[in-house]
Amino acid sequence: MLNKRVLTFATAFSVVALALFILWQVNEVVIYFLLSLILGAIIRPFADYLKGKSRIQAILSIVGLLLILAGLGYLLYLSFMRLSKEVNLLVNTISNLKRWFLPVWLERLGFARTLLELLPPPGELFEIATNDGGKILMPVLQNLSSNLITIVSGLVVIIFLSLYWTGSQDHFERLWLSLLSVERRQKARTIWRQIDASLGDYGRFLIVKFFLTWALISVAVFYLRSPYPVLLGLGVAFANLLPVIGIVVALLFTLAIGLLSSILFYPWLLAFVLVVLTLLSIFVWPKLYQDRWDAPILRLLFLLIIGETMGLRWLILAPPLAIAAQIIWNSLAANLRKASQPVQGIESLKKHKQQLSEAINELEEAPPALASNLTRLSSLLEEAQQYLDQTI
Repeated sequence: MLNKRVLTFATAFSVVALALFILWQVNEVVIYFLLSLILGAIIRPFADYLKGKSRIQAILSIVGLLLILAGLGYLLYLSFMRLSKEVNLLVNTISNLKRWFLPVWLERLGFARTLLELLPPPGELFEIATNDGGKILMPVLQNLSSNLITIVSGLVVIIFLSLYWTGSQDHFERLWLSLLSVERRQKARTIWRQIDASLGDYGRFLIVKFFLTWALISVAVFYLRSPYPVLLGLGVAFANLLPVIGIVVALLFTLAIGLLSSILFYPWLLAFVLVVLTLLSIFVWPKLYQDRWDAPILRLLFLLIIGETMGLRWLILAPPLAIAAQIIWNSLAANLRKASQPVQGIESLKKHKQQLSEAINELEEAPPALASNLTRLSSLLEEAQQYLDQTI
């Protein structure tokens, strides 16, 4: 008996280890699958909206959405064209800098002057990176271009998969729920629907948060006569997506852009970025998204783990995985709390009925009326359970 139990545990451990090994070897396939589920959750409200419309209304809605996406795409094209010019300007500025330019308010700090005296000038760093035909810089550019091609091709796969999951949600749910026992399917479906809705809400919120921050910072910094409005807005928008440390990283990026340029860099630019991000986080973001699963420390932990194990390009998976982990844990914790509490409702009736049945079986001659009532009680409990299964 003991050998059989040891063999069972060893087999189970081997199967789990083999599954993890296979998933690790095909991690990109699994990641594409997860990203397609997230994108499907983001666009599902629009798909549900089209289900209740006629064919003409659905076609007009799709055409309107495509026109909106085309307009946004054109704006992005103009922004990236401006971004390329700003990057070229920044590279030319760095290559011609013979020393670090510190603002007057920062030159008064002794540790800042000491730190910059230990660093080579920006122009010298640029010459080192581009020396000998760019031996240092070329591998980085080649890696960046290959990753960009991989991301674009993966994005096409993710879009088609997300459209498939959105169009066949019921079929997909029936497929994976068939792997579970009948008594666990309803609970699993409830948890999955909750995860799907939460991921969709959070994904749409992140998209709005990113583009709104980018637009506000870029337009405002442009009128403040900064030569890098699009670049600064893009960096601040990306940094603001980080949990806990987002505002700090955004301020450091703003300071770095100022130090790597030869223009005068005043502290009010840092103060302006800080005020804008603070006002957005206090007055705008709570209106757009009610974060029920607010655990920024957990999201930051997932960011660090995924960035270390899978690379920086898969950091987008950290917030959705954190939300899914919270929902699953809350569901399991609720089940544990229910298990520790006294049985109530229909389960209490079933328990008392079982005790009554055992007591009747111990009698030598049970009255026929009592046995008939017990049978009637059993049928009523079955009907009540069927009704609860259908309604809950």
